[in-house]
Amino acid sequence: MVSEILRLPNANKLIEEAFKEHAMHLACARDAPCSIIQSIFNLASEQSKHSVLVHQDDIGSTPLHWASLYACGETIHFLLNKDDESSKLKAYMLEDNRGQLPLHHIMNTTIDSSIIQHFLRVYPDALTSCDR
Repeated sequence: MVSEILRLPNANKLIEEAFKEHAMHLACARDAPCSIIQSIFNLASEQSKHSVLVHQDDIGSTPLHWASLYACGETIHFLLNKDDESSKLKAYMLEDNRGQLPLHHIMNTTIDSSIIQHFLRVYPDALTSCDR
């Protein structure tokens, strides 16, 4: 049913108007299954895929912040692997309004060290950025 809703024309705009949140933020902040996150990402146009990943909500959180807060390993892996390598703006480098990076959330909430290891394997300089 969710995927059917997401396929509606202007689904993301309808979701934003109803919930005042981007569909990706809404899904990550509600700890939705990774398949839902993947569906939302795949429905975005090629030009807007990266902006979906780096878009910050009203408290400065990106979808990666929310997934990291819930320590959802599968979603974190997916979001990290989709971050556009050609872009200078990376989701893992964006601070929320409290100055927290996604890695801060992961380190504070996860007991699964493989999530942290994957994060640092994909972005080895993230630890330097996190050490502020």
